[in-house]
Amino acid sequence: KKTVSESQALIMLLVAIAVIFSGVLLIKAPTTVTLLIAGFVTILLAVSFGIKWEDIQHGILENINSMLIAILILLSVGMLVGTWISAGTVPYMVYIGLKFLSPQLFLFMACIICSAMSVMAGTSWGTIGTVGIALMGVSTGLGIPLHYTAGAIVVGAIFGDKLSPLSDTTVMASAVSGVEIVDHIKQMLYTTIPGYIISLILYLIIGFKFSNGSVNGELSSKLSFTYTSNSSIISNI
Repeated sequence: KKTVSESQALIMLLVAIAVIFSGVLLIKAPTTVTLLIAGFVTILLAVSFGIKWEDIQHGILENINSMLIAILILLSVGMLVGTWISAGTVPYMVYIGLKFLSPQLFLFMACIICSAMSVMAGTSWGTIGTVGIALMGVSTGLGIPLHYTAGAIVVGAIFGDKLSPLSDTTVMASAVSGVEIVDHIKQMLYTTIPGYIISLILYLIIGFKFSNGSVNGELSSKLSFTYTSNSSIISNI
């Protein structure tokens, strides 16, 4: 079974990068089309270097098989986000958050909540698109700057996503590198835990700036009405 040399592999990589950057930045082509063209060009180069099409096809199928779990997770995330928004789950989370979360602990709790959600669901995108949206609404009601809240949400979502055995990127990384997923997660703890602890401490310190914050009553009433209306519609269905 013939394989490419290091120099040939480097050429294929550089050509693929050049095609992607040219398509996205210069031609402004859709990302999907650009990636397909880059893959097609790379296959032509591999064939020209003496690699058989049967071996290329076998490698493509192996890679798709290793990423199948990640693809299914991404599809599930899209359905989850749409369902929560349509069912009124997100407005209800905002309403509950306005009632029970205090301004001084909001950033700290936002990071913790997103971490827990991301670990259980295995997705940072899904966490940001569901719980993250709800927390942004709570942040507006409590009078906390949105850029602080966005930072706490992203930190929690990415942290949980990296350490979740259900995460698409974690599963993909361990599958491609050929290591056990538990060993992969253990190795990531050395870099993620210190950064996470530092972030939580900073959110506690920043939170004291908003200890005198108050809930926006008008926003809370609107969200309560939205949740009640959506719940009634779902019950009738």
